[in-house]
Amino acid sequence: LTGAAADEARRQAYGRYINDTYWLLAPLKVFDAGVNRSYLADSSTAEHDVLHLTFGDVGLTPDDEYWFHVSAETGQLDRWAFHLQGMGENTPPQHFRWTEYTTLQAPEGAVTLATRKEAVGADQAILTNALSLPSSPPDGAFTNPNPMLASDENGDS
Repeated sequence: LTGAAADEARRQAYGRYINDTYWLLAPLKVFDAGVNRSYLADSSTAEHDVLHLTFGDVGLTPDDEYWFHVSAETGQLDRWAFHLQGMGENTPPQHFRWTEYTTLQAPEGAVTLATRKEAVGADQAILTNALSLPSSPPDGAFTNPNPMLASDENGDS
């Protein structure tokens, strides 16, 4: 791609990368520059501690807010809520349960990630269950503008 088409493809790819990175790696994104973290002291229960995230003048959607519910038992993020800047001021936050954790091994150490995010009160789930840690990117990862979706053994993406 060249010219305006290349610029638009990069803009879309960057937006998708930002969004998808939060769905996949939210616990690691807590420490990004410009993230404001606050512990909701009155939200601590026997089951969860809640970390509230807001953002400085960073990212594509600096008015988004997230609430990470960390299990007191496992120390893992197992629920989150978010209110996105485009949702409207009176719209309640959306809630998702993070389930089905898997551990991937890398030379640098193990990474444990939730592979299923289920909407609370809705029939919707986000799956990231075809995860791997390759030692190098697949052929075409940086030259082909088409999405590279992993397929399961039945050929379904």
